[in-house]
Parts: sequence; structure tokens; C-alpha cells
Amino acid sequence: MRRPEPSWEAIYKNDRRAHRHRCVCCNRIINAGEPVVMCYRSPRGTLAMHAGCANLGENREHLRKWGLSGLKARGWRVPELDTHY
Repeated sequence: MRRPEPSWEAIYKNDRRAHRHRCVCCNRIINAGEPVVMCYRSPRGTLAMHAGCANLGENREHLRKWGLSGLKARGWRVPELDTHY
């Protein structure tokens, strides 16, 4: 079984969800239909960031590292963390 990607791009949907995500960068509520970059995070679930915010600076790389640490906490083998930290 392959390890899931630590972060991915998507169009945000919150149709059947009572709670909404907030952007990790600008802290605004993400509305349905907006392009986002999401990552796994344990035990908090997933984190989301607007695609525009993710393109600023090194935000996309931060999401990837958070996703890798979340996958490692869930038991996946993550050799990339040993080389980046």
C-alpha cells in the first residue's frame, strides 16, 4: 500500500460539514468553491490554506512538512523528515 500524499490541492467543499476550515495563513474562513491546499495533521484532522496564500513565500513547503509529520504520527514511514530537520 502506497503512502498518501502529505499535501494536495482541491476545490473546497463543506456541503455536509457543520464546521468549516480556516486558512492557516490569513485565518479567514474558507468558503465552498475556493481553491485550497490541504494537508494531513494528527490529531487535529486536516489543515487548509487558500491556494493564493500557499503561493506566498514558503507556505506550500510548510504545509508539506506538517503533512509529513502528520503521516508519521499515523504510523507511515517518512524518511524525508530525517533529511529536512
